[in-house]
Amino acid sequence: MSLTRAKEYIRKLHSRQSNPDLWPDFLTGLPDKAAVLRRVNEAIPRLGSQSVAYVRIANINPYLLKYGAEHHAALVQWAAAILRTVADEYGRGNFVGALKTHDFVVVGRTANVEAIVTRAGTLFRKRTHSMYTEQDLEREYIISFQKGRARIKIGLMRLIHVLADNSCNLGQGEFIAMMQELCSEAEHRGLTETRLTPETLASAKPN
Repeated sequence: MSLTRAKEYIRKLHSRQSNPDLWPDFLTGLPDKAAVLRRVNEAIPRLGSQSVAYVRIANINPYLLKYGAEHHAALVQWAAAILRTVADEYGRGNFVGALKTHDFVVVGRTANVEAIVTRAGTLFRKRTHSMYTEQDLEREYIISFQKGRARIKIGLMRLIHVLADNSCNLGQGEFIAMMQELCSEAEHRGLTETRLTPETLASAKPN
């Protein structure tokens, strides 16, 4: 009997292993990097009818430095839960996966993806407002410092995204690297959204 059960376990394991969407990220429960890379690879030749959004929790590290890491896991889980549930509201077939601790990828019909990430950003900001002091909420930044002649202000946490909805002539590895680079640039510049276009492609320099 034990060998029969072991054999059935292996059969189910192989079934799960054949579908990366069933390999959840431990922290968020979303499909992990293997599923993300597969979905992105499938979407690249279909850009136009499909879109890919690279989403990040911006300014989370300064928040953790100031407020402590007690709510770190909860913040990541809220971001994941909001993205997943909003994606579900826009119908079946929208994919949400976890690429890194603070980075997610959304893949779906072009008519849906931008609306999903924009709505998720609004909800995430609303949910996280209770995690700041009144002073920080009023001034809308949590850390301020002088850099040369400039006064640098680090704002509140938010979901930012890079959207790709047109053909870009990039392979999977280059595509992900470029999206990550553009997302880092957007975070540095305080932007909420940017797009992967021939212009941004020419100017960006992946790590």
